[in-house]
Amino acid sequence: MFLALSRHLNARGIWPLLLCAAAFPVAAGSAFAQHAEVQGIASQFAVDIANAGKKRIIVADFVGPHEKLTQLGKYLALEFTASLAWTGKGLEASHTIGLERALSDEAVTLKDQSDPKVVRRLGEQSRAEIVVLGNLESAADAVTLLVRALDTSDGRLVAEAAGKISKTPAVEALLAETLSRPATPSPGASPASAPKFAGGAYMPGLGGIGQPSCVACPSPQYSDQARREKITGTVLLHLIVTPEGRAANIQVQRSLGYGLDEKAVEAVRNWQFKPAVDPEGKPVPVWANIEVTFQLK
Repeated sequence: MFLALSRHLNARGIWPLLLCAAAFPVAAGSAFAQHAEVQGIASQFAVDIANAGKKRIIVADFVGPHEKLTQLGKYLALEFTASLAWTGKGLEASHTIGLERALSDEAVTLKDQSDPKVVRRLGEQSRAEIVVLGNLESAADAVTLLVRALDTSDGRLVAEAAGKISKTPAVEALLAETLSRPATPSPGASPASAPKFAGGAYMPGLGGIGQPSCVACPSPQYSDQARREKITGTVLLHLIVTPEGRAANIQVQRSLGYGLDEKAVEAVRNWQFKPAVDPEGKPVPVWANIEVTFQLK
C-alpha cells in the first residue's frame, strides 16, 4: 500500500503537510500520497463503492498511453490502492499484477481490459467484488488519468472519474519506461520492482528504496500581502530530498501567489529531513511532494 507521514504544525495558524511517495505501509496514523489528484479521485470512488455495498477491491496496473504498461501506470495504481484503503470507508484494497494473465486467459489485448470476462477473471483471481482499471493519456504538460470501478460479477460500471497529473521530470521518466515482465509470474517470484531512478533521484517505495521523514520542519511565515488580503490555501512543491536530508531542486507545482509561494519555498529549504535509504541502508536522494497549507485563524 501507499502511506506517508503527515506533520501538522499550528504555530501562527499554518499547517505544513509533508507528502512523500511510498509503496508499503510505514506507520499507523500516517497518510502519504504523491498526487493530490489521485487522492481526490480515490475519495469519491470510496463513497461510490461504499454506497454500492462493496468492500473488497483489486486495483490493476493502469494502462497507456498507446495501450502499453509503464512504470508510471504501476506507480499510480499502487498509490491509488493505498488512497482507497485510507479513505475511512472500511474498504479492503489491494494491488494486482494479474491483468496480463487475465487478458491471456481470455485471449484478448490491453484494449479489451474492461471486457466483462477479464473483469470476472480478475475478481476470481483475488476474490474481489470490484476491479479498478485505469487509462493514461499523455499531453504536453500533463498526464490524464481515467479510472473506472467495475463490478466483478457482471462488469457493471460502479464509479468513474478523471484527473490530471503534472508532468514533472520523475513522471516523464516513469512514463517513458515500459514494463517488461512475464504474463504469468513464475512460482515464488517476487512482484517487487527494481529501484527507479528518474531525473536525479529515486522514486521512494519502489525496489526497496525507503522514504524521508521530517525531523525539524518549522512553520512558514505569512507574507504581508497575503495576510492583508486574507489569502488561504495550499502551495504544492515538488522536490528532491538529498542524502543529507535537505530539500533541493524545489519546483512550485501548485501556486497561491501573494508571496506565499516564496514563503513556502523559503521555509522548506530550511527544513531538515531524515533521508531515505536504499536496501543496504545507504542514504539516497528521492523525489517528494510537499504541501504547505496556509490558513488564517
